[in-house]
Amino acid sequence: GIPGVLIGHNDHLAWTTTSGIGDLTDIYVERLDPNNKYRYFYNGKYRDMEKRTEIILAKGREEPVEITVCRTIHGPVMEWDETNEIAYAKKMSYWGKELDTFVAIYGFNKAQNIKEFAQYAEYITTSHNFLCATQDGDIGYWYCGWYPIRSDKSDPRLPQIGTGEYEWRGYIPFDRLPHSLNPKQGYLVNWNNKPAVWWDSFDTPVWGKISRVHRIEELIESDDLLTIEDVEGILRDIAYNDENADYFKPLILRASEKAKPGEDPMLKAAIRYLRAWDNHAVEGSVAKSIMDEWIEKVREEIFLGVLGDFGDMGKFHYFLQPSLILHVLEGEKSKCPVSYDYLQGRDVNEVIISALEKAVADLEAKFGRNIFEWQHKNGEIKLDPLPPIPESNRGTYIQIIELTRPYIHGINVLPPGQSEDPESPHYSDQRELAGWWMFKPMLYRREQIR
Repeated sequence: GIPGVLIGHNDHLAWTTTSGIGDLTDIYVERLDPNNKYRYFYNGKYRDMEKRTEIILAKGREEPVEITVCRTIHGPVMEWDETNEIAYAKKMSYWGKELDTFVAIYGFNKAQNIKEFAQYAEYITTSHNFLCATQDGDIGYWYCGWYPIRSDKSDPRLPQIGTGEYEWRGYIPFDRLPHSLNPKQGYLVNWNNKPAVWWDSFDTPVWGKISRVHRIEELIESDDLLTIEDVEGILRDIAYNDENADYFKPLILRASEKAKPGEDPMLKAAIRYLRAWDNHAVEGSVAKSIMDEWIEKVREEIFLGVLGDFGDMGKFHYFLQPSLILHVLEGEKSKCPVSYDYLQGRDVNEVIISALEKAVADLEAKFGRNIFEWQHKNGEIKLDPLPPIPESNRGTYIQIIELTRPYIHGINVLPPGQSEDPESPHYSDQRELAGWWMFKPMLYRREQIR
């Protein structure tokens, strides 16, 4: 635990946070002294690393394990390449500032209005989105963290040279980070998405046009007034909505009309399933299985022959995100067109259908010709040692708060329970609630908990 409420409400306002996915770290390549690996070259001369020995009691070993921990001016050494006389050190913007975040959390708990909340948001050192709403009707958003101002020479996607020419030049001032106060649309949403159009993605490939946050916007804008029940419905909807299908399904259906696929009855059946699909990844959905397989095949169809598999298909999938696939398929119509012809002159509709044919062939090989058997299987959220609950794209902790007067009312759920003590009755008393998408009241006033 921490000394304060990280997400919740006080007498005047409520707040929440999501991960900001910001780039607060760099890996520096340190040039080692050929005669002493514990010395590195920086600003024209070799320097000694900070060095200490850590003694670790390891399970299954009678004797403790001793390891040597080294640190350069940039940060702790993470890896050594003694053959090439280099080491890799990790520089972190929040190093030594971590406890400032506790100042922020304490301030949130005591803040009486949006202005006071914003003042404390500046103390957050890690990359997080914070949102606040008050009884006075104010709403605000802040992209928090210590974001370095990098050298003009540097490429933040790559390791930096550690000899002194690629040093950070300070940090972006808090008032220059993305933020919003009482926007015209009357609401704020966030789900780990890019904080602003103009904000650089730096070394993360996950931000892009395809984002699950758009479904939240769509549902909020569909009604001028939202009840608690409406918000609960939004939570259930976004937990299963397939954001990839929202963008790719129209392209597949259009391609199926223009590219004139062959007479394969399985391919035609797959197209019918996609056309009838509501784009939700529910247990047993055949269309979801088809969509997932198609994305894998179209990624390979577009990039594998040009870029290779990076030596690791996991990296291939991670770096080549669906948003990049979408920009390639949209071509000149994309707001962010790619600078290379990954389709190699091929017609886009033919590429889409070719990927679909391969996806159908693979699914048929795995599950047989009865397309009804191609059912999507939701995973499980493991709560060891307790039984799991069905997996969905949901938050670890969920709260819904009404900023009413004189008292704020809220409901929440934190599976499996508030306590980490297996002997406590509150260790697993929220597991069933979460499994059934139910909530409990947030007890706040003393008279509520007596």
